[in-house]
Amino acid sequence: MEASGATVVRRHLGRRALIAGGALAAVWLTACGSGSDRSGNARPRARATAVAVPTVEEVPGRRGGVYRLRVAATAPLDPFATGSFRAYVQAGFTMSRLFMFVTGPRPETAYDYAVTGDLAQGHELADGGLRLTVTLHPRARFHDKPPVAGRAVTAEDVRLSLERFRAATRNPNRAAFGTADEPLIDTVETPDERTLALRLARPYAPAFGLLANPSYLWVFPREVDGGYAPERDQIGSGPFVLHSLQQDVETRLVRNSAWHGSEERPYVDALVQVVSPEAAQEVALFQTERIDSATLSFEDRARVERTNPKARWLTYTVPAYTFLSPQQRGASPWRDERLRQALSLAIDRTAWIDEQFGGQGGRLHGALPAAFGRWWVDPGGADAGPGARFFRHDPKEARALLRAAGQEGIAFRFIYPHNAFGERWGRGAEATAKMLREAGFAPQPVPQDFAREFSDPRGTFFGGYEGVFYGLATPAVEPHDFLYGMLHSRSRRNHAGIADPRLDALIEEQARTLDAGARLERVRAIQRYLLERLYYVPLATGDGHVALQPWVRRYHYSPTYGAGTETFAGVWLERD
Repeated sequence: MEASGATVVRRHLGRRALIAGGALAAVWLTACGSGSDRSGNARPRARATAVAVPTVEEVPGRRGGVYRLRVAATAPLDPFATGSFRAYVQAGFTMSRLFMFVTGPRPETAYDYAVTGDLAQGHELADGGLRLTVTLHPRARFHDKPPVAGRAVTAEDVRLSLERFRAATRNPNRAAFGTADEPLIDTVETPDERTLALRLARPYAPAFGLLANPSYLWVFPREVDGGYAPERDQIGSGPFVLHSLQQDVETRLVRNSAWHGSEERPYVDALVQVVSPEAAQEVALFQTERIDSATLSFEDRARVERTNPKARWLTYTVPAYTFLSPQQRGASPWRDERLRQALSLAIDRTAWIDEQFGGQGGRLHGALPAAFGRWWVDPGGADAGPGARFFRHDPKEARALLRAAGQEGIAFRFIYPHNAFGERWGRGAEATAKMLREAGFAPQPVPQDFAREFSDPRGTFFGGYEGVFYGLATPAVEPHDFLYGMLHSRSRRNHAGIADPRLDALIEEQARTLDAGARLERVRAIQRYLLERLYYVPLATGDGHVALQPWVRRYHYSPTYGAGTETFAGVWLERD
C-alpha cells in the first residue's frame, strides 16, 4: 500500500502486505549462534544469494494440526505495560493492528516492509495528507471470551486503545504517536462504528508503517478498563485465542474460527509455544521432531542437515545492523570525516562476514540495513555514488587519510558490549579492532556491561562515551524510524552526537513526501549522502536459517514482531 501525493487517495486493501537490547540478543544469537563451539566442524561456504527459494511450490492448503515452536521464556500478556519484545511477539498471535506487513513465499518480499490491512479494510488519505480515514473490516470480532463475548471490533475500541497506549506509564513507546513538543496525531474521531478518522499535525508518509508497527498500537476491547485483567488474559481479534498458559512450561493457543482473515487461507488448529531457555536446546528439539521449526546458526544448520536430511530450509538476510559509532560531540577528532572514512577503509568486511556468518550470504550494510529491500542502497552497487570507494578494504589508503588529518596512530577507546550477544559477537569486535590496528589506528578495547549501558540514560547507547562504539541496532520496520532515530539531531538514539542541519532537513523532507516514488528516491539520496559522510561506519550481515520439518507448508518469513499473524496465520501441516 502506498500513499500518494494526490489530494484524495482511496485504496481497497487486499489481505497480504530494556526493548532493543533483548530483541537484538534474540536476533543475533539465533541467527549467528553464540560461537562457543570450537569443535572443528567444517564450515559451510558462501552461497550465491542470501535468499533461498522455498523447496516446495505454494499449493492450496488445508486446516488442522498442532504447530509447536520453541520460545525462550513465557511472554508478558499486556504489550502496553512493558518494554519486552516478547510481549509484542505474543500479541502478534492473538491481537490485531490496523495494518500489518506483507510477507510471501520468498523472504525478500518482507524486506520492503510493504503495508496491507489487518483490521483496516480500506483507507482514505485526504486534505494533503492531514486526514487519514480508516474503514474497519466488517468481519472483525473479538475472541468469544467474557466479558467481550465475541462482539464486533469498533472504531471506539481503536480510539480507546490509542488513548491507553499513550497514557500507559510503563509503556516506553508511548510517545510514538506524538508529544506536546512534536505532535503527530492531533485528534481521533469515530463517525460510526466502522470508521476511524485521524487528524494529523503534519503530512507524515511513515504513518502507515507506524500504525503497522507491532511494537505499538494493538487493539484492545474497551472492556480492558475494569472488565478483565490484561496481564492475566489476552483478548484480541487475532488469528489465535489464548487457551492456557503454564509459566515457564508452555503456552497453548487455539485457532480463532471467527478471525476476519480466515476465509482467505487455512491454518493450523492450535499452536504450542514450548519454553526452553537455552538456545542450544532448539537444535535438539528440532532433531527429535518436538518442534516444527527452528531458527539456527550456520554451524547448527550443518549439524541438522546431517541428522535431518529431509528438513526444508528457509534462508534469510539477518536484519540486525552492526556498525561503528565514532563519538562526534564537542571537540572530538572524529568530527573530521577523513578519520571516519579511514575507519571504513580499514575494515575487511569479507573477513568479518566469514567470522560472523561462516562466509554465507554476505551483504554490506549501507546507511540503511542490507535487509531493507527496495529502500536499501548497496554500498557496492552501481548507484552508491562517490561514497562507494570507502567500502573497499584498503588499509594503505586508510593510513594516508590519517596522515593527511595529522592523526596517524590515533589512540581511542574501542567500546563494545561483552555479555549480551555471545562469544561470536566478542570475536567479531576483536577482529575489527585488529583490522583497525593494521591500518594505523590504536584502538584500546573496552568491554562494557550491556544491561547498564543500554538502560542508563547516561550510558553508551545514549551517547555517553568517548571513542568508538562497536554496536548493534535493532531492526526497524520503516526507513524513517532508522534514519531519524540514529541520525537526527533531536533523537535520543543519536549515539554519535550527529548535528548536521542539512541531514535533519533531508530526513524531515522525506517524511513529508507522500508520493511513494518520490519518497523512495529521497530516502535513497539520503543514503548516498551518508555513504560519503560516514557518521556511522556500517559493517555487514549474512544468512540466517530457519529449519522446517518436512510437513510444514506456507511458512512465509516475517522479520517483525508481528510474525504471529504475518507468518503463522497461514502455516499448514501436510501430515496424517
